[in-house]
Amino acid sequence: MTEQGLPNMIDVTKLLADQSSLTILTFLMDGRFHTVHEIAKVATIKDQTASYHLKKFYNEGWLDYYKRGKFVYYQLSNLDIAHLIERTINGD
Repeated sequence: MTEQGLPNMIDVTKLLADQSSLTILTFLMDGRFHTVHEIAKVATIKDQTASYHLKKFYNEGWLDYYKRGKFVYYQLSNLDIAHLIERTINGD
């Protein structure tokens, strides 16, 4: 985020340029919470790689999470993120 509270478009572009990132974000568009392992399996990446991407998304304010035992569950934080992803995928 910039000082004015707007997203840094360079950072956003970098996040959305990676196929694994788009797969993760698209998967999270269902509005449900998912574990890192579930997310990694869908994106066909290692759990550690999924955690790396999820941390980046969280730092941008795109995700909410909670912990239950040894598991961490992630969900998109709001519909604006889903709309951004849709526009990116559809080339709008």
